[in-house]
Amino acid sequence: MQFLLNLLSLAAVVYAQETNNPTCDTSADGITNSLLYTAGFAAEVPQVCVQATGQQGGLRCFHVYVPDCAEADSPLVFDIHGYDSCPLFNTAYTGWMALARDNCFVLLMPLGTLDPEIAEGTCWSAPGGMPVGDGSVSDGCCCNKDNVLTDPAVTNDADLMRIMAKTATEQIPVATGGKVTIDTKRIYMAGHSNGCLESLAVAALHSDMVAAVCCHAGVAVTDFAADYSAVPIWMVYGEKDDQWEVAGNNFPTPPAVYSSYADKNGCDAIETVTPVSVEGAEVGSVKTRSNCDNGADVTVVALTESGHYPYKGFDELTEGASSTTLDTTTMAWEFCSRFTKSEVPDLSGANVEYLTYSPTVAPTISAAVAIKRTMVVQIVSIIAVSFVFM
Repeated sequence: MQFLLNLLSLAAVVYAQETNNPTCDTSADGITNSLLYTAGFAAEVPQVCVQATGQQGGLRCFHVYVPDCAEADSPLVFDIHGYDSCPLFNTAYTGWMALARDNCFVLLMPLGTLDPEIAEGTCWSAPGGMPVGDGSVSDGCCCNKDNVLTDPAVTNDADLMRIMAKTATEQIPVATGGKVTIDTKRIYMAGHSNGCLESLAVAALHSDMVAAVCCHAGVAVTDFAADYSAVPIWMVYGEKDDQWEVAGNNFPTPPAVYSSYADKNGCDAIETVTPVSVEGAEVGSVKTRSNCDNGADVTVVALTESGHYPYKGFDELTEGASSTTLDTTTMAWEFCSRFTKSEVPDLSGANVEYLTYSPTVAPTISAAVAIKRTMVVQIVSIIAVSFVFM
């Protein structure tokens, strides 16, 4: 599986301009053209760009998938990629595309900074300040240049997510002729690794907007805003995940993040612990603290043999870790979809100075098959080179 993904990544069209992620097609029609091969179905996944409000400036983009079954008051789910990754790669392994198609929610896939002057890989920045548990607080994360962390104000990524949510809310009804609208009381944050970290940062800083977080293989580094209101949190991690240790910064562990959010949410100190099994074999445990403010339960799923990629069927890259057979993305959606904000968030403060909507035509089945055949020919001609994206 990983070998196939490596080849797929190399077969993707190289981004035309100088970028810190030359292996991923980040163009407007990159996902649409590759979707049959990566996710198994043809669909239109247009790119939308907004004007960044951070010191970086320029346009920042996301892809949006509106399934055919979406309708009025559809939920909106963010699937945020990890360090040195991109939305196209996420379609190959996170499973959120298929869940959106089967559960009729809108999927928003943002793209991290591409500026090589700011960071050495596509990434998300978040301020630090989260208690680590030893009396210290966490460093910020994760964009860096020459081993120096990028000031979060340069990319302003947490505010960027709010702008993207507002843009999707305004533009999707226009693009669908009024058929599809977004229920802004059901905006959920998901993501992998650095994307999970960013999801938790958005919850900490924009709790009025986030109905729940359900993310994979990440930690939290961002301290809570003064006006934070309890947000339900679900996290899954592999106990053999060593990526955050390798990163070398002062990060809390996933269990420490779980405790910090549960305490901040006012949850009962007593937790429930339930073994989780697949076909009779125990693969980990689920810990939950409940009776929280706003009903905002906090749950952490620990998978005994998993590493940094606790997604069903994805080949683990961590030495000694095993691919999980547990459908953790479905578990994530089942958690998040339970929650709805009690009040409609006011997104008017999100400053959208400029936006573009670049729809692309979804390939027909015959055209999609032709695209797949073309990519296979490309793959055959490429020498396999292994790489790891966090």
